[in-house]
Amino acid sequence: MAYPETSPILDFTIVDTHNTLTLGVADISFYPSNFVVTNPTYEITPPAFPKATVIFVKSEVLFLNSNTLNITCVSDPSLLNDLPDGIWTIKQSIAPAIDFNTEKTFLRTTLIEQKFGKAFLKTDLIECNQDVKIEQMKVLDEIWFYIQAAISASSQCNNILAMKLYKNANTMLDNFIRGRCSGTTNTLWC
Repeated sequence: MAYPETSPILDFTIVDTHNTLTLGVADISFYPSNFVVTNPTYEITPPAFPKATVIFVKSEVLFLNSNTLNITCVSDPSLLNDLPDGIWTIKQSIAPAIDFNTEKTFLRTTLIEQKFGKAFLKTDLIECNQDVKIEQMKVLDEIWFYIQAAISASSQCNNILAMKLYKNANTMLDNFIRGRCSGTTNTLWC
């Protein structure tokens, strides 16, 4: 069915909350004046968890956590789980959903970025041994490169490559934290 230019154009964007417990989704859709939004929903599929359906309010940001995504069911906010890194899928729709919907996938990297930040801060930036400091920074730069490459691959809909790059960055980061990468010349295998 064709709709006139006065039809809504659905769109949303991910809002980085810089918090491992939350995810923000902002409705940035175009709604014609006097258009009544009916049954506004996001179907959200986190990695390794079933789909959750939540209602959104037009032109607002919705903040999600493990309870709102049916990952946990706790009354104490301190017991909420970190939301997982990996490929997420979000489908936005309004009635009639067959005509008005949009879907996006994205790579969430909040957990690995937090781990990277801790590793970076553990690096002795005022180390007397400049060679060790330079080598550590090279390894951290390479890890950051893989994280960014994973995000880029995901934004180009290459989720297999994105997860391969993510896993490589995570392995390198774990090895760096354990001290296996300092002083090495072949950081690819850290």
